[in-house]
Amino acid sequence: MRIIILSSVTLLLAAISLESSLAEMIVFQEDFSGPFIVYDWVYNNSGCNNASGYPGGQPTQPWPCRISEDGRELLGFEPRIYYATSFENFAVGSIDGKDGWQGSSSIEEGGYGTSKSARFANQKAQRNITATMDREIQYVQCYAKCAFDYHNSYIFIGTQDLTAVAAVVRFGSNARIEALDGDGNGSGVWIDLSGYAPDKWYRITVKLDYSTDHYRVAVNGAYKDFDLGFKDSAANSGLQAVGFEQVGGSMFYVDDLYAGNSPYAPGQDLRPYWSDAYNRWCVDYGTPLHDTYDIYDWMSCSDLLGNPVNIDPTRAPCYKASLPPGWTAAFGMQFDQEPQNYYASGRAKMGFTRLMGAYAQSPENPCLHIWVSQGDLRIASPNITTGPGVYRLTWRAGVWNLNTADPAMQYKWTDFCSWGYGYTNWSVWDDWDPDSGFLQTIPPYPKDLNWVGVNDYWVWPFDPFRLVDPDGVIANRPDGPHPAGEEPGMWHTFSRRFAFGLAPAKDGINYRFQADPGYFVGFRVGHGHDPWNAGYQWGTILNVDDIVLTKEDPVSVDSAKQKSIGEFVEIADLVVTNIVIFPMPAYDPSYVSYIDVYLETKERTAGILVRFFGEEILDIWDPYIQQFKLQPGDVVRVVGAVVQDDPYDDRQPWPDTRNPVRYISRSPSAIRLPAIIPTGEPPAEIKPVAVSSRNLIGSPVTVGRSTDGMLVTVFGRVNHSFFAYGLPSYFYVDDGAALPAGKPEWNSPTSAVGVKVDCRALLMDPGFGGCPPDGAYVAVTGTCTAEKNPNDHTTVVRVVYPRQASDIVVIQ
Repeated sequence: MRIIILSSVTLLLAAISLESSLAEMIVFQEDFSGPFIVYDWVYNNSGCNNASGYPGGQPTQPWPCRISEDGRELLGFEPRIYYATSFENFAVGSIDGKDGWQGSSSIEEGGYGTSKSARFANQKAQRNITATMDREIQYVQCYAKCAFDYHNSYIFIGTQDLTAVAAVVRFGSNARIEALDGDGNGSGVWIDLSGYAPDKWYRITVKLDYSTDHYRVAVNGAYKDFDLGFKDSAANSGLQAVGFEQVGGSMFYVDDLYAGNSPYAPGQDLRPYWSDAYNRWCVDYGTPLHDTYDIYDWMSCSDLLGNPVNIDPTRAPCYKASLPPGWTAAFGMQFDQEPQNYYASGRAKMGFTRLMGAYAQSPENPCLHIWVSQGDLRIASPNITTGPGVYRLTWRAGVWNLNTADPAMQYKWTDFCSWGYGYTNWSVWDDWDPDSGFLQTIPPYPKDLNWVGVNDYWVWPFDPFRLVDPDGVIANRPDGPHPAGEEPGMWHTFSRRFAFGLAPAKDGINYRFQADPGYFVGFRVGHGHDPWNAGYQWGTILNVDDIVLTKEDPVSVDSAKQKSIGEFVEIADLVVTNIVIFPMPAYDPSYVSYIDVYLETKERTAGILVRFFGEEILDIWDPYIQQFKLQPGDVVRVVGAVVQDDPYDDRQPWPDTRNPVRYISRSPSAIRLPAIIPTGEPPAEIKPVAVSSRNLIGSPVTVGRSTDGMLVTVFGRVNHSFFAYGLPSYFYVDDGAALPAGKPEWNSPTSAVGVKVDCRALLMDPGFGGCPPDGAYVAVTGTCTAEKNPNDHTTVVRVVYPRQASDIVVIQ
C-alpha cells in the first residue's frame, strides 16, 4: 500500500495554492509507485572498469558486460576470442608451422600498423582456430591489401582445414572487392561490395549467422544491407578455420586477424584500439574479470556505512536500468567517447531505477533514483498532450553525493542537478536503421551525430541545486553553500513556472531526431569525476517523487499587459488583424529581421502585439515561397512572455521597461516562444475603430487598457513623408492635436507631429504607389502601437501599420 506523508502533501497543496488566483488543471502526475520497465543499460556499474580498457590511473579493467553489434543484446561476461594475431611475434620467413599455420606464406616487416604482416604471392595458407564455436553469431576481421596490380586474392572462412567453406571475400582482378553469394553446393555468384586501390589497407569484417547459413561483409566498417549464402552447406557446422590465397602473381598482405563471437576485435598487440565501426575504443574482451568491482553496481550497493542504499525488490540489477512506462533516458555522447579526450576513467557511469529505503521520503515509499558518477544524464517524462501553454511543475526531491557516510561532505558535487522541459525525448531505445545509422547512445551510433546532447530543444534552468558553486570550481557561478530549501542530504518541495511554445516541426531546419517532437518535463544529473568505489567518493544522486504538472487557464489581454516583465502568459480567443514583416536592413524579403503579429479580441475590446524573432519566425512565415502561415481573420491563442523593450536601442539592457507598451514575445529563459496556435474556428472579421490621435493608446500612453494593438482608423494631414534607400518608408498624420513625434531622422531639420504611418511592409504589395505627399488629407487604417523615437529614444511615437495599400485613402 502506498504510504502518504502528510507533510509533503501539505507542502504540495500549499505550493499549488500560491496561484489560487489562476485556475489550474492537473495534466500529469507521477508518484513512482507503479511498475517500472527494465532496460539494458551497461552504464550501471560503479567500478573503474570501462569499455576502453584505458587505465586512467587505475589497473586496466576491461568492461565486463559485452554488447551485441546492434546494441540490443548483452553478450555476457566471457565473450570468446578464438584467435587473434598481429603477426608481431612471428619470426620473419615462412609461416608454415608457426602458431598452427599450414601452407606457404611469408612473414614480413611492415603491416597495417607498426607490426609485421603475412604476405601471399601465388601462395595460400590456413589456420584452424576452434572446434567449439560458442553462440550462433560469429565475427572474423582482418586488414588486407594488394601491393600492386590487380589479381585475384581470397579470404576463406569455414570448417576444419577449410574442407567446407562458409564465406569467401575476393580482391578481384577487376579492381573490385567482392563476396560470394553461395548456393550451398560449392558454387555461387560474386556480389560487388566496393572498389579498391593497390597498396591501400582495407578492413574486412565478416559477420556469420550459423542459424540461417548466411553472412554479411563490411568494408571499412560499413556493412552491406544484404545477406549472402554459405558456399558449402556442410560449413554450417561452425566457425573453425580461416585461410588466405593469392592467385596470379601479385602480392596480397594480411594483418591484425581476429576471430570470435564479439563484434569488438582486439587491436595492435591486443591493446585497446579505436574502432571506426563503433566510434569508440575497443579491447581484448577475452580478458578475465579483474575483481569484484567488475560486477558491482550502485543500484544494489550499500553506502559507506554499510547501509543498503536501495531495498526495493524490483530495482534494476547490474547493467540494467528501469523507468515507468513512457519515460525515457538519454545522455550527452561526449561522455561515451575516446577516454583520452575526456575524463581519465573513460566510460560514463550512471543509472536510474525505482528506490525504496533510507534515501526515499520514507522506507516504504518508492521514488525515482538517478545517479551519475561520470556523465550528463537526462530522464524525460511521457509526452504532455495538452501542448502549448503556461505550466507549473511541482515535485519533491533530494540530492546526495556518493559519500553518504559523511554528512559534512554532502555539499561537494551536489550542484549538478536541475529540472527542465523540452520538445524531444530522443533516447537510447529509439528505433534505428542498421545501415544508415541511428540515434542511440548504446553502440553503435553514427559518428556524424556526435553533436547530439541533452540540451537540444530543452531548457535546463540552473536550479534547484545549481544556483551556487559549493566546490568553488566554476568561474561564472558564485561560491558558497546551497541556499535554504536546497540543502543536500534531505528532501525538499520545489515548484517552478514555465511555458511550452510550439514543438518544432520534425522536418524543420534544425530538428534531426528520429523521435517525434512533443512536450516533456524531466530531470538532469551531471557529474564529471571518478567513481565512488575507486577511492574518489564523489558523484551525484538525485531522488525524485510526487511530480504534479498543472496547466494554467488563459488570461485576458488587459490582465496580460499588467503582468510583470518576463512573466509567461496565455491568451485565448483572439483574432489575427495584421501581420507586419520587417525585411531589414535592405528591404529584402528573403532576409527577415522580425515579424509582428497583431491580435484583437472578438469583441474589439483590446488588442496586443506578438513579436517573432529567430527560428520561431518559421512557425508563421515560409521563406521559400514567401507566404505567411497565418491570415487575418484566423482565430488563435497565444503563449509567450510579457515584454517591454525598445527594439531600436541596443544600448539598453533587454528588456528596457521604459518603453511605453507591453507585448508578447520571446524570453531569455525559454525556447520556442512566442507561439500562436490556430484554434480551427471559422475566420472572424474585425472592423476598425476610428480614433483621434490624442485618444490613440491614451494620452499620456499607459500600460493598461488602451487601443494598443487594435485595428484603428486615423485621419489628418500628411507631414514628413520620408524615403529610405530610395523607397517610400513612412509619413506622419496630424489631426490637429500636434502630438510631438520627434525628428524622423537624426539629421532632419524639423520635427514631425501626429501619428507615424509605417509603410515598409507595403513594399511587398504591388498596389502600393508610395507615401502620399506632405499636405495631403488622408484616412489610414491599420494596427496601432507605440514606440520610442529611434533617434532620441525618448519621445513616444504612436504608430499605425497599414495592412495593405488600400488602407491608405487620400481624401484631398
